[in-house]
Amino acid sequence: IQDYLIGDLDGAESKLKRALELDPSYARAHYNLGVVYQTLGNEQNSQEQYNLAVAGNFIPAYNNQARLLILEEDYPNAVNLLEKGLALAKKNDTDQDPKNDTNPVIEHDLWKNLGWARYLQGYYTDAEESLKIAIELANNTKDLPQEAAPHCLLAQTYEELDTKSKAKNAW
Repeated sequence: IQDYLIGDLDGAESKLKRALELDPSYARAHYNLGVVYQTLGNEQNSQEQYNLAVAGNFIPAYNNQARLLILEEDYPNAVNLLEKGLALAKKNDTDQDPKNDTNPVIEHDLWKNLGWARYLQGYYTDAEESLKIAIELANNTKDLPQEAAPHCLLAQTYEELDTKSKAKNAW
């Protein structure tokens, strides 16, 4: 991770591969290697690593893999992954064990990307619902900065639903 953060992608790749030699089922390492490959523009290897991380139920991998599928216009499979990721996140979020809670940034991204996929599919009411949840998460989470993407997608969704006043507010 440190190598990745300082821009040493070769070092990050090498160390993550070594970690996977020691533990091939280490989902977080597969995810991080997928991020490295995605940064390098190697989408095929990135997808392979995200798939392995998804197999290990590593929730952020569901989001990243789904994002790649959205970019490939494979919306049904993206939606499926995002819904599974959200189900896992909900299962992890328990009042009994707060250490187990899913990072709100990840939940936000899952909802935002679900809204994006639903918008692109033409399911505007579903898109609206998902995007509102993403925005609400950002509004209610101290460490989660508001970003433009869910607002932009929501505005476009309202335009498709022909609700101009809501679209104007979202813009």
